[in-house]
Amino acid sequence: MGKAWDARLCGVPKVNLMAHSEKISDLLNLAQQGDHGAENELISLVYEELRIMAHRHLQREHGALTLSTTALVNEVYVKLVDAKRPPFDGTSYFFGAAARAMRQVVIDLARIRKAKKTWRRATTRDAGSR
Repeated sequence: MGKAWDARLCGVPKVNLMAHSEKISDLLNLAQQGDHGAENELISLVYEELRIMAHRHLQREHGALTLSTTALVNEVYVKLVDAKRPPFDGTSYFFGAAARAMRQVVIDLARIRKAKKTWRRATTRDAGSR
């Protein structure tokens, strides 16, 4: 996450994450310990930034995926706040992990899409040879 995301490009107000960095780190730790109140507060602080990141990941796919920005954020958030994960070493680590998780979800969906295409071609070819 070299440079800051510009939320204005996506039509949402830019959130000052640096001002909330320590609070986000504390909430991450509490959420991973099972504190649902901390988890809810964490969502409200990081959701817009995750949505912006997801929007950019999906834009790079040029409409090839049918996944919505919200669905990608939800999928990634569930992975990140899983209590079995080791504690995050701060806000930048959390958002780096979020970016990686988004890439993994998008890649997994692309693999599934490719496998379905390959299967369809194979079954069509087999059906034509009978």
